[in-house]
Amino acid sequence: GNADALSRLPLPVKHQDTAQKEIFYFEHVENTPITATQIKKATRVDPVLSQVMDLVMHGKSRRTSPVSPDFVTYMSRRTELSIQSGCLLWGRRVIIPPPLRSQMLEQLHSGHCGIVRMKEIARSYFWWPGLDSAIEEKARAC
Repeated sequence: GNADALSRLPLPVKHQDTAQKEIFYFEHVENTPITATQIKKATRVDPVLSQVMDLVMHGKSRRTSPVSPDFVTYMSRRTELSIQSGCLLWGRRVIIPPPLRSQMLEQLHSGHCGIVRMKEIARSYFWWPGLDSAIEEKARAC
């Protein structure tokens, strides 16, 4: 009888505000105006990243210029660096060249999801030395 009918009623669904924010946010991140082609071009012309590309492709850098602190940061991660379609990767994350970083921060910040969430999202997709500090600075300036 009645117990059987009640057991078949669907349970109430609790709406997850967090899930909606994530969906909204991922739509923004995936629709970023920065393309792989732009990243590839900016990486090739950047003095530090082009040196890192040499390191990844040839096992050493062919440059004899003084080593920058940023290059040292990449050197410490060299076993985890790779190249995909002309873009440098650290693990699965794309390394964003300096000229495109402010645009990536703008895109990341457009979701207004707070410092912690911005860092989580950034760490899933891209990286550069000092990324966490740049995110904190961007969020504070808001």
